[in-house]
Amino acid sequence: MIAKQYKEKFSNLKNTPVRAELNLSFDVEGDKAWIVTGEFELFGEIREFFYVISDQTGEVAYTFDELGNRDPHIERLMPKE
Repeated sequence: MIAKQYKEKFSNLKNTPVRAELNLSFDVEGDKAWIVTGEFELFGEIREFFYVISDQTGEVAYTFDELGNRDPHIERLMPKE
């Protein structure tokens, strides 16, 4: 449910949550985190996307893709030279 609400906030996320597991030591507030795995198809292959949800706050702390890029769906401004 939390991952679905997060997806509504960022409409460019095109994955479907398929499973969740509790991790007792993770980089979030309160240490415990739910890792929700979402899947999507890209060029005929199933790819994965992960939501890290703090067990303490019940909110998405951050997301990452299967390459380890944090919050890849959020645009970041490139520094000016």
